Amino acid sequence: MWSLRRLFLVSLVTAALLPATVGTVVASLVANSGARSMAFDSMRSVARSVALETQRYLATPLRMLGSVRYFLEPGRGDAERRDFLEALVWNKEDIDAVLVTDRSGTILDLVPADPRRLGTDVSGSPGFSTVAEGGGFVYSQPYVAIATGSMTVSLWLDFGERIGSLLLNLEKLSDFVRPLRADSSDRIGIVDARGRFIAHSQEEFVIEQRHAEPATFGSDGAPNEFIEDERAWLAVSTPVGGTEWTVLYYRDRALVLESSRKLQNRMLAIGLVSALASALAAWLLGRSLMRPFDFLVAGTRAVAAGRYGRLELAAAGKSTFPKEFAPFVTAFDAMAEAIGVREAELRQALDEKSVLIKEIHHRVKNNLQIIASLLAMQARSVRDPEDRKLIHASQDRIRSIALVHEQLYRSDDLSSIPMAEYARSLVEHLGSSLHPDGCRLDLEADDFPLGIERALPCGLVMNELVTNALKYGAAAGRGPAIAVRLRSPDGEVVLEVEDDGPGLPAGVDPETSESLGLSLVGSLAKQLGGSVEWLRPNGEAGRSGLLVRLRFARERAESPPA
Repeated sequence: MWSLRRLFLVSLVTAALLPATVGTVVASLVANSGARSMAFDSMRSVARSVALETQRYLATPLRMLGSVRYFLEPGRGDAERRDFLEALVWNKEDIDAVLVTDRSGTILDLVPADPRRLGTDVSGSPGFSTVAEGGGFVYSQPYVAIATGSMTVSLWLDFGERIGSLLLNLEKLSDFVRPLRADSSDRIGIVDARGRFIAHSQEEFVIEQRHAEPATFGSDGAPNEFIEDERAWLAVSTPVGGTEWTVLYYRDRALVLESSRKLQNRMLAIGLVSALASALAAWLLGRSLMRPFDFLVAGTRAVAAGRYGRLELAAAGKSTFPKEFAPFVTAFDAMAEAIGVREAELRQALDEKSVLIKEIHHRVKNNLQIIASLLAMQARSVRDPEDRKLIHASQDRIRSIALVHEQLYRSDDLSSIPMAEYARSLVEHLGSSLHPDGCRLDLEADDFPLGIERALPCGLVMNELVTNALKYGAAAGRGPAIAVRLRSPDGEVVLEVEDDGPGLPAGVDPETSESLGLSLVGSLAKQLGGSVEWLRPNGEAGRSGLLVRLRFARERAESPPA
């Protein structure tokens, strides 16, 4: 059994020495080859970086100008907007001015403030007509500003009813690009669409408004050679995205081969070989280290799947695993065994609890049936028909409660009952009990579960409404035709019982009636946190019959904290 620590040490030393040794050898072999190509690659990379940095340089004032839109919204005062504009340009040496115009080009606001310019027309300014006609944002062609004598570009942004502009002084752009050179002898220039320098690492190129030599241009990144200031230069060019500008990066041809051989070739070669050697070392190290961890992962997956056996290291090749891995195996086996024992105990306890709860529901159901049977026996000895009806009504209420416990006893879910099955059993029982010779009794019920604390009062309401419909909801000359609908749309429970009988007697208010059944319906609806509606069928006046609708939430609303 070998040491994992020793493996790490050997691998790290190898990863450090091998790339350096091989890189030095390779660098000496390739020092005189590919120098010009590598120099151009470096120059192209720097030129493209300059183009990206120039984009970011221009994007910052554009974002600043875009933030003005918020202060042009209705409800924003002129003073608030002017304070924001002044804060926007404060200590910004490269921003000459920020102004807001209407769509005709009349200045509405200007920072720095100049009352003489407010109301003047700037529609002839470079870039204004383009943004006014096309919208979006526009960079104007660079120009020499009369007020400052500096190379300037106008950023125009369409705000809808207003147009914003930011005058960007390009003198700072030369200072911005100068430190981006890879070597102090290199030159960086940015030219506009006419080839005129608008920024340069040598300021005189901008002051004198020089134009770039045509030989310096070409396709993006393509190298060119030309003569400038009696020196031979190698140059690359790349466009600045979103503008008509081009970045020119050029280097003294005499220095290219020497600097490339001494620095760039060697660094590239050593870096490439070092990366390959490091990758190889990492692969070898990873292959050795991952085997035991893969084995541990496989064991973990087995535990997750419910298989709590011990890790069989001998069968998997125990000698190939490091000795530092042994504590993991021991701890894993102990954990798996403890989890297995605990789960077995929990399952046993859960099974015992489920059996006990089912037995309780079974006994409650039996006791309620005994009470219903006792009431039935008592009813046979009662001579008054009205008293007998009251006893039978109590029997039906008890049976509706017993039916809930019967459903729970038969179900695997002890916290809720399937309402479709419950409603079917209850309605069939009431129909056969009150109309043994048959009646038209239609039931439409969604199949959804309902917790016992909601199912019991719901079942009692259903018992009262169906019983009332069976007793009093028959049209003259024929048996009752009753429709029972139990739905659960959008987290609610809606119970509807409809008949085609004579409806409620005149002068009877279900809300204030002293009838036990009607009072019970109202009380149970309040208990459920719901509402009861007593309507004509389909809500139409002039039709006979009665439609009763109970509506409540499936889940009890949480009480607010005290």
